[in-house]
Amino acid sequence: MCRTRFFLLQRRPAFTLVELLVVIAIIGILIALLLPAVQAAREAARHTQCRNNLKQIALGLHNYHDTNGVLPPGGSGTANTPANNDGMGFHVHILRFVEQDAVFRQFDQLAVYNAVANRAVGPVLVPFYQCPSAVNLYTENNGENAANGEKGRTTHYHGNMGPNDLATPTRYDVLPSTNGGQARQGVLGRDTKFRLTDIKDGTTNTLMVGETSWTRGGTLAVGYRVWHRGCNTRGQLACGSCRNIANGLSTVWAGGGGAAAYNNFSFGGIHPGGTNFLFCDGSIRPINKDVSLGVLLSLASRNGGEARIDP
Repeated sequence: MCRTRFFLLQRRPAFTLVELLVVIAIIGILIALLLPAVQAAREAARHTQCRNNLKQIALGLHNYHDTNGVLPPGGSGTANTPANNDGMGFHVHILRFVEQDAVFRQFDQLAVYNAVANRAVGPVLVPFYQCPSAVNLYTENNGENAANGEKGRTTHYHGNMGPNDLATPTRYDVLPSTNGGQARQGVLGRDTKFRLTDIKDGTTNTLMVGETSWTRGGTLAVGYRVWHRGCNTRGQLACGSCRNIANGLSTVWAGGGGAAAYNNFSFGGIHPGGTNFLFCDGSIRPINKDVSLGVLLSLASRNGGEARIDP
């Protein structure tokens, strides 16, 4: 009996080395197939969150318009300081209309954006001002850090100042070579106060805010600005809250010019589905990175008289 049992135990089947390797290979293949799907699902969730961020900004801008009869200035200068100092951007002006009144009240609206009191608010996180897929979350300019050295946060959503392929008289800037000029055919710019009825090309055809999730490349001298920085009253310096439409969509700025090109930094998002834009009617639509510059320039102007062009 014992000998028979021993014989049966000896004959019990087991995995061979080849079979074990096959199982491991199958598991590896399944993991390799699943990982891209998981990553794609995560990016889809981030893309949706990015769209929701722009919806929050749309809510703030339209609520501001309903209350004041005009859109907020894209960026403003200051009344009691030299004319070349930046005030606040529209990101600050709409805080009260998106349930961020506590943050709004921390700002000194009459001081420059980098006054000690205002720099202290720079590190504050307003979640819907940052794209969840973006790499750069903080300003790369040490002069815009908080007084204690804490890094100020940036924003990945900038207002549309307008197309910048136009002649000098259509710009605000007295020294366009300083930073690329500031176009004024858009809807959010230096000290602008437009009504929605001023958008003659139609609110469904005009850009209001877009993604700017670019990274530095080449020899670019400057990086992201702090999220609450506006424009100065002369238009000499870089506008922290708004951008011209002067280049195609891109996520890497490798062009030269350094600070002289800051206002012309490209709009662009790193989502596979394209760059998210908020249009003046409150809709959020992605625009493919391969869209022609001519189409972008047409979408950037509020009163250019262009026929509707679908990006």
